[in-house]
Amino acid sequence: DSDDQWLPDKLSTQMDAIKNKGIPVAFTGFLRINGRKKIYIPKKWRRIKPGIHSFHREILKGNFVALPTLVVEKRLFHKSGGFDEKLPRLQDWDFVLRLSKLSAFIYIDQPLLNAYLTGDNITLKRDLYRKALESIIQKHRNDFIIHPLALAIQYLNLSAAALKSRVIRQTFHFIYNDFFQGKKIKQRM
Repeated sequence: DSDDQWLPDKLSTQMDAIKNKGIPVAFTGFLRINGRKKIYIPKKWRRIKPGIHSFHREILKGNFVALPTLVVEKRLFHKSGGFDEKLPRLQDWDFVLRLSKLSAFIYIDQPLLNAYLTGDNITLKRDLYRKALESIIQKHRNDFIIHPLALAIQYLNLSAAALKSRVIRQTFHFIYNDFFQGKKIKQRM
C-alpha cells in the first residue's frame, strides 16, 4: 500500500523463514500508526505465537494478516485465485481466507511494517466495509456454517457497521435472510 513502509529486514526475514521451514506463506506483525498512536497487530488477545499455524478458523473471526506483511509463493497465489476485484473492500481478507484453506502460515512476531492511517485511507470508508462484509459472508457461507462463532462475530461486525452507516433496516434484513439460508444449508449437510 502506498501509505505503508516495509522495514529493512522484512523481505529477507520472511524469505529465510519460507526457505528454512518449507512453508510457502509467511506474514509478520506490524504497527498501525494513526498520528502519535501506535498499535501492534496482531493484538495480544489473539494469543498467536510465532511459528507455523493453520489459521483458517481464526481468520474467519477476523483478519489479522495485513497484505503488506504477507509473502506468498507465486504458485500458491495463483492456486488461490488471487484477488477478487469485485469486492469494494476487504479483498485482502477474502484472499487470506482462501489462502488459509490451502496452506499453513509462518508467523514472524516482529513489527516489520509500519501501516499509516490517513484521511483518504480505504480502511475508514464504512459503507464499503459493510457491503464487502456481506459479500464475504455469502461467498464463504459453508465455512461460516461450520464455525458458527466466527459467523456470529461477523454478524456483530455487520451490525456495528450498519449503525455507523445508518442502514440498519437493510442490514438486519440481510442478516435475517442469511441466517435462515445458513440453517437450510446446514440441514442439508
